[in-house]
Amino acid sequence: MIQAHELRIGNYVLINGTRRQVNSISAGSELPDTALIAYNVGEVEAEEHCTSMTVQPLPLSKEVLAGCGFEFHDHFKFYQKKIDGRGTDMEINQDYDLIDFMRRPLVKKMSSLHQLQNIYFALKGKELKFSKAGKEHDNFF
Repeated sequence: MIQAHELRIGNYVLINGTRRQVNSISAGSELPDTALIAYNVGEVEAEEHCTSMTVQPLPLSKEVLAGCGFEFHDHFKFYQKKIDGRGTDMEINQDYDLIDFMRRPLVKKMSSLHQLQNIYFALKGKELKFSKAGKEHDNFF
């Protein structure tokens, strides 16, 4: 289950086992301390209570990191997101820790794509692109 305060518009989560992108977040009227998240299913917008068991985080994996533009480097044993012609944008080790230039963890044990997206936005001030977003029914399980 994902807490409502963890989500931002644009985050990717699993809803009923299928990857979806959050379109909007609004306060839930039926249950206290909940929110409704809206997402598209084709051309139709659907909603789900984010406290329900149907809304789950999308776990980080090498495939998810590749979809975000990270490449694994065998020599250094970490994932690296490069900026065209200007160096490195971000580095993540095999334990999914965000690391600094000295390979020390800045953020430990990121476990889901929405956490990575939120951290990336907080540090960089821009959205982390996820290239596999167009595949509506692609499951990671």
